[in-house]
Amino acid sequence: MKGLLSLCFLLTVLTVNAQDLGKYQWQNRLLVILSYQENNPMIEKQLRELTSQQQALEERRLLTVVMTPEKYKLASEENKWVAGSNYSSYQSGKVFEVLLIGLDGQIKQRESGIFTAGKLISIIDSMPMRQAEIRGY
Repeated sequence: MKGLLSLCFLLTVLTVNAQDLGKYQWQNRLLVILSYQENNPMIEKQLRELTSQQQALEERRLLTVVMTPEKYKLASEENKWVAGSNYSSYQSGKVFEVLLIGLDGQIKQRESGIFTAGKLISIIDSMPMRQAEIRGY
């Protein structure tokens, strides 16, 4: 019985951690940076690329998430890693990948290199929900 309770607790903790990104659905668009290692230089390169258009990306309600197989964090929260991630449900086997996830929680674009800020803005601005935001709905 004790083993069963421990297993239930462990599954609950893992499920809660894996579902954390779901709390942003309908609130924020997400740019998810996937990397096998947290010290991958491509992560820093991607984050630097975004700083050139940070205000424009904030206006588009874009949050950046860095995710490894074991943990994730919001890029704006320097060292606040959260244990657990749903990395395996997003990754496609590449060492580094960047995903744009829409307000509806669906993957809108997948890049295996650096996602330029200009390309992000262009893709987001072409989305129907962003068009409605621009029109003031």
